[in-house]
Amino acid sequence: MANRARKNMARNIPLSIDKESLAAVDRVAGDRNETRSQVMRKAIQQGLPLVEAGGSADVLTVDSEISADVDQASKELKLRRNKILLEAIRIGLQAFVSKAMSEKLSLADVQDPKEKAQLLQAIEESYKLYNDPMVIQHRRLIVERGHAVTRLNDILQHVPEAKRRDDLVNRLTEYRRQPGGGGGGRVWGCGLSNEEVEWQVAMYEKYGVPSGNWPKEEVQAHRAAEDAKKSQT
Repeated sequence: MANRARKNMARNIPLSIDKESLAAVDRVAGDRNETRSQVMRKAIQQGLPLVEAGGSADVLTVDSEISADVDQASKELKLRRNKILLEAIRIGLQAFVSKAMSEKLSLADVQDPKEKAQLLQAIEESYKLYNDPMVIQHRRLIVERGHAVTRLNDILQHVPEAKRRDDLVNRLTEYRRQPGGGGGGRVWGCGLSNEEVEWQVAMYEKYGVPSGNWPKEEVQAHRAAEDAKKSQT
């Protein structure tokens, strides 16, 4: 067996390496229960593509959990680790780009109108670069959301009543989410009038949370007044 292994070796090549590299080789050899020669041959075989590419090849380091998942997939699929990692990157790349682009184009931190317009225009132009219908649809939704956010911010800035309702609804939502605040789901779109939102916020600020501590007489009087208004419409 040893003779056969020697025959597979073209020739022995003397190699001098520094102390730090030799120590690293010994550490890896000890961890893997292999000889120095085995470790160095694997290092050369796996490192040659990087040298051939002029040092510009992509090098990927994964954590132990992902590495274990790749090992398991390699055993089940009978594929090389590199093949699995490359395919995973290729398949997941657009999902990552879309996620990152969504975060970038949330426009939450973008104040300059020109910059917003440029970002949205860039996304619209990017439709031409992809054939995947899911990617195209996702980017269209990003643009639609971007335009909607721009319009909303403009309305809140220039329509005082809209800004006041926005502030009141946000405050009411915070109160309702506190323990004992009553919950009730989202305040936006639930049909509460400005007067009702303002009354509930005032009650929370006057009597606190939970809402069960509000004076029953005051609550009943308010409900009666609301019912009277509805009967007149």
